[in-house]
Amino acid sequence: MTRGGLIAVAVVVGCVSVTSADFTNGGFESGDFTSWSTAGLASVETAAFGTGTTQGTHQALLDTFDNTASRSSLESFLGLGSGDLNTIASSLNAGDTVVEGSATKQTITVNAGDVLSFDWNMLTDEFMAQSMMNDFSFVSIVNAMTDVSVLSDIMTGSFVASSTSFGHETGFNSFSHTFTTGGTFTIGFGVVDVGGADYASGLIIDNVQIVPAPSAVALAFLGMPLAISFIRRRRPS
Repeated sequence: MTRGGLIAVAVVVGCVSVTSADFTNGGFESGDFTSWSTAGLASVETAAFGTGTTQGTHQALLDTFDNTASRSSLESFLGLGSGDLNTIASSLNAGDTVVEGSATKQTITVNAGDVLSFDWNMLTDEFMAQSMMNDFSFVSIVNAMTDVSVLSDIMTGSFVASSTSFGHETGFNSFSHTFTTGGTFTIGFGVVDVGGADYASGLIIDNVQIVPAPSAVALAFLGMPLAISFIRRRRPS
């Protein structure tokens, strides 16, 4: 192989990124929050909690029943701007503000085109109240920019009777987000009490993972034949 051939291999292969980050303990199978940070009330539950699991034998539960964090503490913990959670609360039900909540987060590095996916289930006791407050659950994706998506809220969510300690739940749903740019992101999950803290709400998270961008893997396989072909053409006859 000529020196020029070696350079060609380095250029073609070096331009292809196939390394994708993934969450550590994304299914909470360690039985605790290893590699995650938490704020407020958070626990790891098994199917015995009453909902089943979507992957493995464990899942994370965020709860607003007791020992929760203030709105400002949650915003700081997740890297949100001051008042961001109140802005969401107002958009869902004008006039209400976030009282407290719980959250968990992990920081990862991804490539453009990678997909964040996870399963979630929101639970609540608000339906026991005569005047419901619009608690909500959410996922936050933060780097230089902040992206917060509401998973469900009391007034617009689809809830059924729950076999857990909560009165109602949405049942498991799946969420996905495609990263348009690569970089380091803090991914957070949270649930908050809005308007009052008399009735608790919760959020179950499971099977949190990053699915690598399909193009990255395809490019890796395309790049090697091109490099080999170039090397063969450079060999002396």
